[in-house]
Amino acid sequence: MFGDRQRPERVRSEQDRHLTRYLKRQVSPYSTHYRPLIQQASAAGGKGRELLARIPVTTLGDVDLPENLVLRPTDESIQIGGDPALALRVIWARLTGRVHHINRTHVEPSYKPVHWVLDDGIPVGSSVADLDRLAELGRRWLESAGIGPTDILVGLVAPGPHLTYWQLVLGARRAGLSALHLDGIPAPADLERLRPTVIAGASADLLDLFEEAAREGRDLSSVHTLLVVGELVTDETRARLAGWLDRADGAVLTAWAPPGVRALWTECRGAIGLHTTPAAEVVETVDGEVVWSALGWSGTVLLRLRTGVEGVFDDSRCPACGRSGVRILPTTGPRTLVPILDRVVGTGRWQVEMRTVAGIDELIVYVAHDARNDAAPVLQALVGELPPVTQFVLVPAKRIDARLAEYGGENVLDGRVALTV
Repeated sequence: MFGDRQRPERVRSEQDRHLTRYLKRQVSPYSTHYRPLIQQASAAGGKGRELLARIPVTTLGDVDLPENLVLRPTDESIQIGGDPALALRVIWARLTGRVHHINRTHVEPSYKPVHWVLDDGIPVGSSVADLDRLAELGRRWLESAGIGPTDILVGLVAPGPHLTYWQLVLGARRAGLSALHLDGIPAPADLERLRPTVIAGASADLLDLFEEAAREGRDLSSVHTLLVVGELVTDETRARLAGWLDRADGAVLTAWAPPGVRALWTECRGAIGLHTTPAAEVVETVDGEVVWSALGWSGTVLLRLRTGVEGVFDDSRCPACGRSGVRILPTTGPRTLVPILDRVVGTGRWQVEMRTVAGIDELIVYVAHDARNDAAPVLQALVGELPPVTQFVLVPAKRIDARLAEYGGENVLDGRVALTV
């Protein structure tokens, strides 16, 4: 997959190229829902993310006919607007009387939904090719989490039509892990005998498991990694789980995605933020909200899906695993910063500016500072409580007063623009 070790500008260029082809050769000819929207957006010219940005956003709850989101190629649509190589195969199959063969060997494996999950009650279909892709993304997730073929994984994710369960199962299989997937929390004595090195599940289940094991005096010291799947783990919960590991190489990592997103956003071992995959998705912000688009998927295809997530993007090379591509640092919105800054810095003594520079979201915090006092304790407290900050700027109190007056007393300035990365 492209985007693993390339420079950010190279990743964006490759993504633009793949996105243009995907929109025009797959989604537009095969999607009943998006065909008119893409055709209308294409009338103004442009390609890649420029073209994508002209398509209206999609809200999952407003989808009336989920079947219209499924790519459904026909002989006619393939020949008129589909991939030229596939179109030639279809024409040749017609001439040689092998239409059934070409459908069975090329069209159906790529496009026919054979597996379904439910996201907010909406069925999302995957083809055989999609499932193969999900397995590979699952393997890459486990690899970046420091989990390899010699590990033993116990999954506590309840079986069902959910992305979290299937990416974990398929990814573990592709990675060659010894894995046991359970429906419910096992007895600590049974888990002790299994000697797992990795346990995956919801944070509440993991905490209950370790607390019960401690009461019974069970030895779970073999566990070096906890995967919190299907939720965004809080710092407090992460610290509680890490305390149960009680080992230097222990790690608590989260993997999660909003409903409708086709693969989990995942933490790697040692870095901050959730990794996305440039070859499989395009993420952008619209009025501060993360908006997601499929790239290369068939089955059910969603473009510019509203996720309800606010966050900051970082497309620099990951300092831990070295991978390129956007990492998302989710927040619950800029207004949640107010009580933290008021408490740590003081009411009226700070201002936050959120902006987009060269395609990257930045968070700048201006703090009133008296040069006679040590700013280190205040900054240390803020680093511990705020989402990752691009820059702290220490300024005299009168400068903060002037900035507040300039912006009508507004202490949170959200100047981010609609941005595709």
